[in-house]
Amino acid sequence: MRFDYTDGDADLEAAFYILRHTACAACLTENGFMDCQESLEFLLSDEGKAAIVQLHVEGIKAYVDSCSEDEG
Repeated sequence: MRFDYTDGDADLEAAFYILRHTACAACLTENGFMDCQESLEFLLSDEGKAAIVQLHVEGIKAYVDSCSEDEG
C-alpha cells in the first residue's frame, strides 16, 4: 500500500479496477516512456515490440524458475 502522495502523480494512488477486482495472479508492467520522438518510434517499431516481448518472456521464465527452486 502506498501512502506517499507528495509526488503529485495521481496514477500511483488511483484505485485501478483491475487491481481491486482481479482474483488471480497478475503482473502489471511498464513498457517504456513516450517522452520523446525517439522513444516513441522505438516503442512503435517491430524491433521495440520484439524487445519488450522478449523481456517479458525472460521475466516470466525467471519467475517460474525461482518458484521451482523454492519447491526443490
